Amino acid sequence: RGRGLALGGVLALQLLAGSADMVVMTALLCGLRLALALRGDAGSSGARASLMATLAVGAALGAALAAVQWLPTLALVGATARVRLGAANLFWSLHPLSLLDFLASAAVAGPDLAEDIGSVVFDSREPFLPYLYLGASTVPLVALGLWRGAGPGRLLAAAGLPLFLVLALGRHTPLYPLLSELPPFSMLRYPVKYVGPLALLWAIAAGLGLDAACRRWPAGAQRRVRWVVAACGLLAGLGAALAGSLASGWPGWLAPGAVQQPVVATLVHSAVALAVATVLLALLASRSGGSALPAAMACLALADLTPVAREALFLAPRALAAYRPAWVARQPPGTRFYSRPPMRAPKELLQPPPSGWSRNW
Repeated sequence: RGRGLALGGVLALQLLAGSADMVVMTALLCGLRLALALRGDAGSSGARASLMATLAVGAALGAALAAVQWLPTLALVGATARVRLGAANLFWSLHPLSLLDFLASAAVAGPDLAEDIGSVVFDSREPFLPYLYLGASTVPLVALGLWRGAGPGRLLAAAGLPLFLVLALGRHTPLYPLLSELPPFSMLRYPVKYVGPLALLWAIAAGLGLDAACRRWPAGAQRRVRWVVAACGLLAGLGAALAGSLASGWPGWLAPGAVQQPVVATLVHSAVALAVATVLLALLASRSGGSALPAAMACLALADLTPVAREALFLAPRALAAYRPAWVARQPPGTRFYSRPPMRAPKELLQPPPSGWSRNW
């Protein structure tokens, strides 16, 4: 009963948040988890019945608590264009070239692309999600988690990662254009948003891999992990080769005159991070490095992801938030002010810019 009540409370909070996209993606994740839990060989009939009862209590409670939000929404949504967008839902589909950004931060979304490339990759728009980086150093952990992970999270990640990748690719696969005509998929705009649950499952797999790294492996598993090591080493080598070819001017996905050095540096960083993580995994397989290896892999992942997180979740200096134009003080008492996103960057609006405001945007 307690788990059902907790589930209902969490469901109500998400429904009250008002994001139909997040509700749909959460429902897909929960449905996948339920399907895996109810498969023929998963536990006893009593355990499955208990799970179904918990879900029923949670769904009923969540729907009742959030009725003030979803009942008016359902009454109005049928008359809106949101449910009839059809092909318009396919804008900002994740282009296959953008898969590089998963392992090399903003290698495609960051630089100025050639006009013909940018029109195809981002539909002649700006990137919807500039940062897709999942961490090159986490690839061995994810592979280890999908192979040796314990618990239901392993199957959830193994089934969910390809599912949400296909959904995020949107119009670049034959499946999603068909799904986009059906509810609830027809209500979700921009397939690239499915990268959110994909990143969650990636993190789950990496955590399971770290847990597996802390356990003792049988001799056969230590030998088989060498295939994972070889695959990760090959991927690191491909990253280094791509960095070298881009430095020499090929492939030409950048716009004429675009600065190549940041992209090359990003590719080199990812290749090195993946290579170091691969070496740690090889040492772990042979157990020649001792019990500190899992901690070293975790620290490497943190060191790899933290700089990118600081870029993606940037914080402006306090002076920017505290800035108060002089003309505001000259307005009569009771004057109401309205704001909208500036057409120019904050740095251009404030002259001189606040101390510490060094970002180029």
